[in-house]
Amino acid sequence: QGRGLGLEPRAEKRAGDGELGAGAAAAVHRLADAGGLGGARAQLAIASALLGAGLEAEAAALADTADQSPNLPAEQRRDLASLRTGIAVRAADRLNESGDQAQAFERLRPVLASNPDSPELRLALARLYQGARRPAEALRITEQVLARDPRDLDARRSAIDAAIALRDRDRAEALVAEGLALAPRDSRATVLEARVARAFGQDSRARRALETAAVQRQQELGRPTTVAQAGAPPSSFPGQENPFARGGVSAGVTAPGRPSLVALPSDPVARDIATQLAALEEQTAPRVLGTVGGRSRSGSAGIDRLQEISGTFQASVSPGVVGGRLSATISPVTADAGKLGADAGTRRRFGTGTVNAATIASSTTSASGVGFGVGYTAGDWLKADVGTTPIGFHTTSILGGIELAPAVTDNLRFRFTGERRAITDSLLSWSGVRDPGTGRTWGGVVRTGGRAQVEVPVGRGYIYAGGGYSQYQGDNVASNNRTEGGAGFGYPIIRDGDTELTTGIDLVYFGFDKNLRNFTFGQGGYYSPQSYAAINIPLEYRSRIGDLSYRVGGTVGYVNWRENASDLYPNDRALQARAVQAAAADPTGATVARFPGQTQNGFIGGIRADLDYALTPQLSLGGAFRYDKAANFDETRFLLRLNNRF
Repeated sequence: QGRGLGLEPRAEKRAGDGELGAGAAAAVHRLADAGGLGGARAQLAIASALLGAGLEAEAAALADTADQSPNLPAEQRRDLASLRTGIAVRAADRLNESGDQAQAFERLRPVLASNPDSPELRLALARLYQGARRPAEALRITEQVLARDPRDLDARRSAIDAAIALRDRDRAEALVAEGLALAPRDSRATVLEARVARAFGQDSRARRALETAAVQRQQELGRPTTVAQAGAPPSSFPGQENPFARGGVSAGVTAPGRPSLVALPSDPVARDIATQLAALEEQTAPRVLGTVGGRSRSGSAGIDRLQEISGTFQASVSPGVVGGRLSATISPVTADAGKLGADAGTRRRFGTGTVNAATIASSTTSASGVGFGVGYTAGDWLKADVGTTPIGFHTTSILGGIELAPAVTDNLRFRFTGERRAITDSLLSWSGVRDPGTGRTWGGVVRTGGRAQVEVPVGRGYIYAGGGYSQYQGDNVASNNRTEGGAGFGYPIIRDGDTELTTGIDLVYFGFDKNLRNFTFGQGGYYSPQSYAAINIPLEYRSRIGDLSYRVGGTVGYVNWRENASDLYPNDRALQARAVQAAAADPTGATVARFPGQTQNGFIGGIRADLDYALTPQLSLGGAFRYDKAANFDETRFLLRLNNRF
């Protein structure tokens, strides 16, 4: 029945459905206890109502009871077969949504064997292929259904979804054009045009199509709808080998889990139109974002310690013609490393203190400024931005980047990144600082480079691997370069609506040409080991409670890293020669001309939390917290944000 109304036969979870399903089940149990379930006709009617409430197990049990009735009339036999089909489709859709296509196929197998030409069953099978990220097979099946009945808009929608997943825009547009030609005044056909427009970034076209569909649906609700009928030669269906079982082994059938819940009692097509319009509005509406945050990194005062207070004001719009989102950002920031001590040990670690006879007075090392930037995003495949480091810092640089992430197929995505970014490890690397002995400024390091990565979905999870190369440069800082590589996978252990628990493994390697993490003149003040190898295991849980969405997680890992010895003044031969002389002249050995190398290993990790609360449909308040224990520092971050959509 649902297909004629444009519904896919799947369970939908919505507020209040749990009470409806529980009430239906309780009513059936009371009737059974009282012997009031009546004959097979009444049992089939009640079972159909239970299925509509999402109670597959109860509906199946009652169908089994009706099947035991002797001498069922042919009409009731047909009703029973239709009911079993609906139960199997509902169960398969639920398992498919949880990522278990093998078990879902087992639920479809018996009814597919007895009724291989059922459009409802074949579309359910196509959804399994789509859920398993095999859109080519899904498209083949849906086109077979369309060949039998070109007016089947459910089949057309499934075919369009498969074509979109294949990034076959020509095929998707052809399916839409054919559907509009066959049903020019049908709101469901117009919704399909909006679906394709949104998939390929045509927001204005999608909005026009949805608004047209809304008017059409209002007109349709004033007259009865009809179901297209057509006949065609039988088509084939997969054999008894389960195409989704791993290793060619068929999975056994298990009892269904928690029953799916019935949709809210409202017109499904109008609801779909309203949902898509709301999503489009969410995506394209002008926004204003304000944040305030802080960061605290451990270290020695005046050297590698860092206290940061920052804010962001961002306004963004969606350009109507080109789509995507264009943003402009202002970011004030204050960074403070604390008081630089005047003792001999501190003097030798900072600036030209080892070779400069002038006494370094105790002072506060800090900087303040305002950064500016503009950015553009288009879907999940393009990001670009350009901006500045905070103007007002000792050094100012132009920053920017571009990321391209084309989905070659539904099972393969490449990600290419080219960027120029500030190194914010310390005040020296970020702002630059002034040498107290000479008055010269050094620091303000920026990283320029690129990275390439391949991402492959595997079942419900994904794997990735990539690598990159970057150059590091700063004012009066020795140049450096870095190579990196990494691989890993992520997998959702639990996925149920808005709730998901995800884990995985990340392998990380990078290495710098030079060790420049110190704070003498010419050093960069950023962590730059010659080799760093780590294995990390992340765990993240996200969910929603009413208007509150949240995400909490943590990472634990193990790392081995090595630093080579490094000159005090790697960018100035004359200063380095004087440092060698000073070290030779110091009988105590406290003065050195080179920082020693080291090799370390140990555990690393961190925790994180994010909260967002919708104060109104347009206004949300959020917060974030991070704590990281890295190889050679601890860092804590917090953030408060206010996001308003107009």
